[in-house]
Amino acid sequence: MTVRDEELKIVDELYGKIRKPNEKPEMFKAHDVPIESQVPLFDKIMADQERRSFLTKRRRKAELQAQMKPFSFTKRDEEIQELTRELSRSTPNLYYEPPLKIKKFKAKPIPKNLFSNYIYKKMHEDEFYRALQKRIRAEEMLRAASLPPSMAKREKSKPKMDVCPRSYRDNEKEEKSLRKVGKIPNFKAYHDQLERELEELKNEFISTSPKPFKFKTSKRNDKRGKRSYRHSSASSKSSSTKTPSSSSLDVVPSLNRSNLAAVLRIQSARRKLEMDMLRKLEEARLKEEARWKEKLMRKKPVWQALAYSHEEDLAVRLHLRREEERLRNEEFRNRMQMMLGRVNRQPTLFERQSQIKYPKTKDELVEQLYNDYGISKKSRKKLLTASEMRSLVEMKDEAIQAFLEENDKYGAVRINKNGSFEEKEKCECSSD
Repeated sequence: MTVRDEELKIVDELYGKIRKPNEKPEMFKAHDVPIESQVPLFDKIMADQERRSFLTKRRRKAELQAQMKPFSFTKRDEEIQELTRELSRSTPNLYYEPPLKIKKFKAKPIPKNLFSNYIYKKMHEDEFYRALQKRIRAEEMLRAASLPPSMAKREKSKPKMDVCPRSYRDNEKEEKSLRKVGKIPNFKAYHDQLERELEELKNEFISTSPKPFKFKTSKRNDKRGKRSYRHSSASSKSSSTKTPSSSSLDVVPSLNRSNLAAVLRIQSARRKLEMDMLRKLEEARLKEEARWKEKLMRKKPVWQALAYSHEEDLAVRLHLRREEERLRNEEFRNRMQMMLGRVNRQPTLFERQSQIKYPKTKDELVEQLYNDYGISKKSRKKLLTASEMRSLVEMKDEAIQAFLEENDKYGAVRINKNGSFEEKEKCECSSD
């Protein structure tokens, strides 16, 4: 390979020397860029789209305006006037009308009579009239009814309140103002008013003949005697019932006076009622607050997230975990007690091994059977025949086998099997 390469190299050198020195290698020339690539095609497309959309909008707007109804019935006339005004700008405008002058709105002032105190006076009069009616009805009912002695005494000693202090206050102010002014009273008007009132009273009792009347002096004396007798008997009774300490005092004795225990009892009852009322009001307020809070949380769940209390949640979870732990501990304790009971009921390992290694002999088992059934030694000799001996031996073997099996089971099962074995022995003895 090296020889060939050297030969080729030599040939190339010779060929280069032979070649003309003026001959130049051909240069690479790229093709020109087509003119279509220089046209901004994207901008042209976007401009065409905008122009088409603008034309479409204008056409659609014109169609919608053609379908629209005029705002008012005078719009057409206004358009005609505007058109004629534009056409006749050089000529005087015959259709032009000056604009109407609209006055600015000005509110009327508030009447001064609205600020008077007539309504307050009317309210005071109505209040006074209602209080007067209440007082009249109360007096009528009081006349028709009779109070207990203690309440009657309390009513007498209690100061009477005014009907309407506010109305009396207004009257006092008016009287004071009148006194300050010092006006002279109109006696003639008062006299005329009194005459009119007397005339009205006369007209009420118009009659042709007066009502007949009689002097009842004799009956009046009798009534006075009865009254004096009643007063004397009442005074004698009161003097007899008085104690020496009360007779020395000149004060009227109180009837049904409440002692200290009654006063304290009343105070405690009143306090209890007040506390009960306050508690009920507090409960009602808390319920209302809870209801509104729940309603607000239902409307806006964000408040529920804000009102979430981690402390309450942790306390509830801790309480649940403690309850679960307590239940598990109690269940474990019960299981341990049951296991301990089963262990205590079982015989010990030494007892079980001794029973297996050294079981009871046949003679001991037979003796135990005789003792259980109450058979004496004399009767035993009579009963011991060959067949009986075989049967007894079989019974002993069965008893030993059953005894060994019973030792491996629980005490309760052992007792049941012993009972069945005894019943079997009884049946065999009875059959013999």
